[in-house]
Amino acid sequence: MSEPYGPSDGQPPEPARPPGRTRGTRAQQPRWAWWVIGIVIPVLGIAVTVLVARPGPADGKGGGSASSAPAAQPTGEASGSPGYGPRTVEVDTSGGDASVEFDTAAPLAGSGTVEGADLVVNASTGAAPTLSVPDSARTLAPHHGSPTAPTAEECAASVERHGTRTATSESGGRYCLTTDQGRTVHLRFLTADPSGVSQVEVTVW
Repeated sequence: MSEPYGPSDGQPPEPARPPGRTRGTRAQQPRWAWWVIGIVIPVLGIAVTVLVARPGPADGKGGGSASSAPAAQPTGEASGSPGYGPRTVEVDTSGGDASVEFDTAAPLAGSGTVEGADLVVNASTGAAPTLSVPDSARTLAPHHGSPTAPTAEECAASVERHGTRTATSESGGRYCLTTDQGRTVHLRFLTADPSGVSQVEVTVW
């Protein structure tokens, strides 16, 4: 008589295994998973490298937050600013005093004492014209010590230190002036005619 369970230990026989599978082997991963891993890891490595190598705001080369100093702009007409010059203006004192206004798009010279003018050129006999400021403001200063034209800062400093109400013009003389609207002016007398037409080179900032 045969035993119903086979081995003598009384345990039922093991169930049959599917072909090609053995105990202890895991199911194989899908191929697409390996493709994803192979792509993601290099991409992450590149991203980390770029972030580490990118300069920060502290070195002034990256990050978009560092600001650089603006480039210096030319003075006067070339810069498109309200200033102008150097520009030659004819001041005619043959009929008496003349006035010049600088707070305009171009210097305006006219006969007599014009209201709102920044400078009065007084005609004289046998001597160079004298210069005066309306309302006796101390905003005129001869500029000495340099054969070249001063900068706006130098001219303003000259008025600040040596500002006066009147001065005597001379051929080749340089003068600084502050207008009633706060603009800085440099004047160079090319000619100083006592009672005729004086030519003045004007720069306004």
